[in-house]
Amino acid sequence: AGEGMQITKTSQKNFPKTSLRSKNSRKKLSSRNLQIKFSKKILPALSISLTTIEADAKDIALVKDVLKLSPNAAVTINGEISAADANIIAKSETVAGAGAGALTATIKAGSVAATLKAIKDVKVGDVIKFKTTDTSVDASDLVDLAAKVDTLDASSVKTITSATEVDVVAALAIVEDANVTITGNVAVTGIKAILEATTGKVTATLDAGSAVDIAEALADDKVNAINV
Repeated sequence: AGEGMQITKTSQKNFPKTSLRSKNSRKKLSSRNLQIKFSKKILPALSISLTTIEADAKDIALVKDVLKLSPNAAVTINGEISAADANIIAKSETVAGAGAGALTATIKAGSVAATLKAIKDVKVGDVIKFKTTDTSVDASDLVDLAAKVDTLDASSVKTITSATEVDVVAALAIVEDANVTITGNVAVTGIKAILEATTGKVTATLDAGSAVDIAEALADDKVNAINV
């Protein structure tokens, strides 16, 4: 088969014997053959059941067409695809219900917030890689995206921001020793946990508390900007 999409099929109906087959294998299908058949508009007449689809990123449009026929197939994409395309494939498999295959893909580098919003239909079992280009990121967005993808490269992130202390410590487990900026008030116990989780600079305002508790929470040798 030529380069491009390779599909392993389990059954096929309603199309000629020469359709969707390469010269070298009865089980491997080239994107060129599929494109020829699709150009003849016979796609609606096909009825096939596939178990796996493997394709290059350049053939993503073709993959989405094939999934209309066989949404249970597991899909592997070689190369980077957009978050939107990843979500379309994941959603197709989700609609298929129990037994649907997983998506294995790398999403193009970008922002945490935009990617998280775009891949709302990515599910447990999908194997997604993503690298953010953000230097500053919201704590909750980072934690939620890390739960969605299998591999998250957040090495560009230098600052974690949040309106509250929620998810800040969890975000610091993903981006160790980042600076932290919290715009709202933070409990004394909360600031203590945050200070212990990073060597970066922490900027925050403390809730009212006892002088002893505040002194204990701020008992470190780091330069921070904590308003009391």
